[in-house]
Amino acid sequence: MEEQNQTVEPPVTVAQTSVANTPTSMDSAPITTSIQKQQTDLSPFYFFTGLFVLVALIFAGIGLYKLYDNSYDARVVGGDAYNYIIYATRGTAFICVGIVCAVLSVTFALFAPASQKR
Repeated sequence: MEEQNQTVEPPVTVAQTSVANTPTSMDSAPITTSIQKQQTDLSPFYFFTGLFVLVALIFAGIGLYKLYDNSYDARVVGGDAYNYIIYATRGTAFICVGIVCAVLSVTFALFAPASQKR
């Protein structure tokens, strides 16, 4: 009679243990990918890189326009040769400022990845 009062529990299967050990949606932490992290951790160096590229293109355009401006309103002095010299110098100066801005943009672009490794 004693054998009838004992209850036998069924054996635990592998499927039951794996379901019991999986975390629920409330237990898991939010997952951020490396792409999301890169988009949020932008360095200010990228801003200055883009700014200097834009300024370099503007100054290069102004410089090229000043080099080849042959309109009558562009006369500074009476002699044509003097006007060509003056405007060539002004155009070259604007192009040089554009080159300096381009070099600065490359410098900022090189320092941007180094600032993110910290």
